Amino acid sequence: MEDKLQEVELKTKKNTTFIKWSFRFFVGLIFLTILLYSRIEISPIFCLLIFVLGSVCFISGVINNEEKTYQFWISLIGYPLYLMVAITVSVFLFSR
Repeated sequence: MEDKLQEVELKTKKNTTFIKWSFRFFVGLIFLTILLYSRIEISPIFCLLIFVLGSVCFISGVINNEEKTYQFWISLIGYPLYLMVAITVSVFLFSR
């Protein structure tokens, strides 16, 4: 009886991948930011869109109680750190 309950729990468990997508967006965001600051023609609005999409995926993953893997921790630390660095660099560049 207990085995059947475990099988039912495994079948009903949702397998979402929001944290994985958040991590992928973060890696893409870092890549695009490097390209942006190396004077290649990329719109900063595109970087902002990737940032927002990644943040939304991360929040969705937290709400769905997804597994806390290295992707979770990198996204948890990376997005706020990226935001602080981006604001600091922007203020520094535009204050001249």
